Amino acid sequence: MYAAEGDAHGGNGRHISGCERLVTEERVFSILAMLWQRAKSHERGSARTINIRVDAVDPASIRRIPPLTIESEIYTTVSAARNASYALLAKGGISKIAVRRALEAISSLPRSMRGAMVVDALSGERLDALGERGVRISHMDCENEEEFAKFLRNALALGQPAADGGPQKAMAKLREAVVLASKAASAEGYAGELCWSDDPYYPTGYVAHGRVYCRITPMKEPGNPVGGRVLFLWPGTPLAETIDYWQRQPVLVTREFCESM
Repeated sequence: MYAAEGDAHGGNGRHISGCERLVTEERVFSILAMLWQRAKSHERGSARTINIRVDAVDPASIRRIPPLTIESEIYTTVSAARNASYALLAKGGISKIAVRRALEAISSLPRSMRGAMVVDALSGERLDALGERGVRISHMDCENEEEFAKFLRNALALGQPAADGGPQKAMAKLREAVVLASKAASAEGYAGELCWSDDPYYPTGYVAHGRVYCRITPMKEPGNPVGGRVLFLWPGTPLAETIDYWQRQPVLVTREFCESM
């Protein structure tokens, strides 16, 4: 689902909401209703243009992966939180210049991108040529809602930033982000990720490196409506194949992995 404030004749306009699910056929109608409601009652406004697309997926093509391990770090200022991202991403070997360029790229966006920038983990050079659209990680979900929710609740209990807007909002944001970050991390050549939300009142972002997803707050000032995402790749990674995996390979984060953590 993609929702925007523009009307059908005036273009897409400002981005309001985007979401997707990977579900069995019998759940399609209930999920469609949920996506419609999300588009019409989002904190960024009520959408005037809502595009919902349904694709059939061969169950045999689905890859099952584990979730990243979740950690949380809380800081008093945006600058301190962003400085912490340097150290965290450096643990995975990503260079400081690549992190600096990624932070500058997100911070200077005039409006939020629909997808991610793909950046070389050593030079900081942007590798994709997709402009404002970026690379949109797609075709993903968790396999068992109850087990995955238990996994997320346990992670939030270890450290929930107070500015997240309450446990329900934190859970919803964390669910989507961990599924996306876990799929991103399962691709060939992946080095790490840097992200913060376009939700004006959700200042928590995250960095991912190796098998760790670390929530960091505050990565932006409250009220800032611009967010962004950078995916770092090691030099020599086959870019076209990796982007194809991110955008088209069906992936489920599985309950078996959640139960074992």
